[in-house]
Amino acid sequence: MVVFRRRAEKSNHCRSESSSENSTFSLSRRRNRIVACSLPFSDRDFNGAFTASKSIYLECLVKGDVLAAVKSRKASSKISSSQDEATSISQTQQKKSAPGLPDTHSQQSDSSEDLPNTQIRKVIARRLLESKQSTPHLYLSSDVILDPLLSFRNERKEKHDIKVSVNDIVIKAVAIALKNVPEANAYWDVAKEEIILCDSVDISIAVATEKGLMTPIIRNADQKSISSISLEVKQLAEKARTGKLAPHEFQGGTFSISNLGMFPVDHFCAIINPPQAGILAVGRGNKVVEPVVGADGKRLIIDARIERPAVITKMNFTLSSDHRVFDGKVGGAFLSALRSNFSDIRRLIL
Repeated sequence: MVVFRRRAEKSNHCRSESSSENSTFSLSRRRNRIVACSLPFSDRDFNGAFTASKSIYLECLVKGDVLAAVKSRKASSKISSSQDEATSISQTQQKKSAPGLPDTHSQQSDSSEDLPNTQIRKVIARRLLESKQSTPHLYLSSDVILDPLLSFRNERKEKHDIKVSVNDIVIKAVAIALKNVPEANAYWDVAKEEIILCDSVDISIAVATEKGLMTPIIRNADQKSISSISLEVKQLAEKARTGKLAPHEFQGGTFSISNLGMFPVDHFCAIINPPQAGILAVGRGNKVVEPVVGADGKRLIIDARIERPAVITKMNFTLSSDHRVFDGKVGGAFLSALRSNFSDIRRLIL
């Protein structure tokens, strides 16, 4: 079908000629009208001659017909969209009214609760994020035998009626190790881009409070007795829980200890408390069965075939250190000195 658009008002005639016959048809062309002309179809044989010729027919479509068709199509689309919306609404209502189908979204909104953070927790979150992003953490882990420490603790309790905790002895052992390895008692100066050795051994201990984690400081811990450390830890921990710590009692420090041995935590990795360069994560003690090793480092053997097993208590230490200050040599030397303090715990009272 060929569509013509003309502005002429009077009728013209069009003639179509073919080799076999002539067929004449007229097209009425009027202003602002669309005139459709259906050309005749002729059947031809294989030689190209007409075998039959169908009659020519004309169909005229005015502009109003086209607009009416478009309008009817829009109306049908609106009806179908309305039906779709009605179907979706009915399905939603059925889901809400269906028994035994809980509303997950409403349950989640009812079960959640917003907990406003204290200013201390906001500061801790910001500093820990900065530490993890800007400090290259190096992790070194080692196990120590805890039985000499437990025997020493029980002896002091029975003979001298002095009660100290495992954490008090750990603080003393770490302080002596830092004194023996001064390269580990240092921090990284960002402005100068160099390592600064600390003059004193000040141990920060992690204390959990309702407002957040506080780190009161045992200053000059290497120079204090275990009993003095125990008394000071109790006083600082009480101040931390009641919010009465003075700024000088928790600001500073050269090394930190985080002890989760009172919980079922075997080992973990702590995040460095900047500007310090190291923190020791202490796990709980576990009883294990192992061959006994003598003072010379060799296993004790009953005869040539049987090693003597024994039940011992082992505890895990994991050192998180600033790799700009601690390389493998410094970290290994520190853990070696710490293990020596636990193997001969009496040197801590000298």
